[in-house]
Amino acid sequence: MNNSDKQQWTLLEVLNHAVSFLKSKDIENSRLNAEHLLAHTLGKSRMDLYLDFKKPLTKAEREKYKKFLFRRAEHEPLQYIMEETEFMSMPFYVNPEVLIPRPETEILAESVIEWSTDSQKSNILDIGCGSGVIAVSLAKYIDDVTITAVDVSEDILNIAKRNADMNGVLEKIKFICSDVTKEYFSEQFANTFDTVVSNPPYISRDEWKTLPEEVQSYEPRQSLCDEADGLTFYRLISKKALSLLHSGGALFFEVGYTQSREVQKILKQQGYKNIRSIQDLNQIERVVTGVR
Repeated sequence: MNNSDKQQWTLLEVLNHAVSFLKSKDIENSRLNAEHLLAHTLGKSRMDLYLDFKKPLTKAEREKYKKFLFRRAEHEPLQYIMEETEFMSMPFYVNPEVLIPRPETEILAESVIEWSTDSQKSNILDIGCGSGVIAVSLAKYIDDVTITAVDVSEDILNIAKRNADMNGVLEKIKFICSDVTKEYFSEQFANTFDTVVSNPPYISRDEWKTLPEEVQSYEPRQSLCDEADGLTFYRLISKKALSLLHSGGALFFEVGYTQSREVQKILKQQGYKNIRSIQDLNQIERVVTGVR
């Protein structure tokens, strides 16, 4: 983009140049990306852009937008640049310390909401809460519920707390720094919960190498990859959850698109009952659950 002070660049002209630039850098959905970044730059909605498309942009606005575009051209995820995303129709703050939530994780949250509402199970543990999207969603959409959200990092828990506060459910969630891989974890929470939910690291070491550049270069590897066969945390959490859950309580996992059978087998070996999978909108088995 030409930043000459002599030329008045309208919003639409700047946007069209941005789309061409992102296309030249092989950014998919370049217009949508350019619109999101321009709306973020100007503090507007995407709809507002087209209601005000003849408005000239100031040099400061153009410079700010250009910085965002250069970051996106390096394949930095849009959500990290904007420091925001949406999940279950709610806004969430994200940065590179936490995963960008995926649409399929909404299937996990919705499954727990349905179970908890139908069974009136009200005490839920979220293991590896990250940005808090699952815990916050459960707190938002389930009445009379208490959520315990656990992660190994205080910095990450602070992000989850920020999101809980942003969405008005801070008082419904207890945030605890703890490590599910340690012996003390089971004793810390013994026989406490009606439901345990987790979206653990399930990308195998071999699969990690095949992921897109945006994931490998920017998202936290430890939150995605178990550095083994992808099943490490299913084995660990399903075993520990036996001592965390009340009798009749349920365990819910998000799983990778080829992992459902293996995770169901793990739950069966641990003695869970009523084991089943739940499909996403593409008929992929994305959630596995079993009852203690």
